[in-house]
Amino acid sequence: YRVEDDAGRLIGISDFAWPEFRLLGEFDGMVKYGRPEDLAKEKVREDRLRAQGWSIIRFVWTDLASTQVRTTAARLDEALRQARRVHAWRVSSTQNAGGFTL
Repeated sequence: YRVEDDAGRLIGISDFAWPEFRLLGEFDGMVKYGRPEDLAKEKVREDRLRAQGWSIIRFVWTDLASTQVRTTAARLDEALRQARRVHAWRVSSTQNAGGFTL
């Protein structure tokens, strides 16, 4: 899922997305961070995504193991619940007393 800033510049591409809740899912494999500077770049990218109002949930291979499926599903469910609350708050906080979007 492509995430762009307000000017249309690409911030990043996420593995999974629930755009209606501004939630991104990132799958982290070990190959992704082969060099120390790769991890630093990822942290900057994540900060930029969060600055645009996105929440992020991360997954690794062990999250997909049969023994972890329920735990992973519960984590995702909780992340979606939190993202819904944050998104609803952001929407309501941009409206004035007359209900108009500012």
